[in-house]
Amino acid sequence: MLFKTLGITDDEFKSEEYMTRAEFTALTVRAMGKDNMPAGEVSYKDVSPEDTYYNEIAIADTLGIISKSDTFEPDKPITYEEAAKILVCMLGYEYPAEQKGGYALGYISMANDKKLFDNLLFRMGANVSGAEGATMIRNAWESEYMEYDFSENGYTESNELYMNKYLDIYKSKGILTSDGILDFD
Repeated sequence: MLFKTLGITDDEFKSEEYMTRAEFTALTVRAMGKDNMPAGEVSYKDVSPEDTYYNEIAIADTLGIISKSDTFEPDKPITYEEAAKILVCMLGYEYPAEQKGGYALGYISMANDKKLFDNLLFRMGANVSGAEGATMIRNAWESEYMEYDFSENGYTESNELYMNKYLDIYKSKGILTSDGILDFD
């Protein structure tokens, strides 16, 4: 519902069905606010400019959040570990994930550290439904991120959330009351 309200998904989004690699990649690029950036050409033999998610796959390829390979297999269902790798890379934690063992266990470990699987039952090799993918992305929004710090000549972890810095979204907790002027219909 939140993603639809924000224009990230539409009426075609099926939360109960498994997501393809292309669908998850596109949802991630849109949800993380990167869908308007320029992209290069896709290097995958099985992705063409006529494909629905070509632009988002090209952006993900440009950002380096998907693995370099001859093929992308866009119509194959995405697994938990593949989704974790994309999100960990999007948040800038690729190097620490590689230091923890690389794909897949290092990325799974980093995803656990960043709480990307909160409110989900992680299952190695299992396909990700639309609802599970959206939950992982929302969890990524609420995570810290790493950026290259030119003054330090290295990567530093932020002390703010991805959604605050890149999406200008803030989360508050409290009791909401009416002031007699506002209407919450």
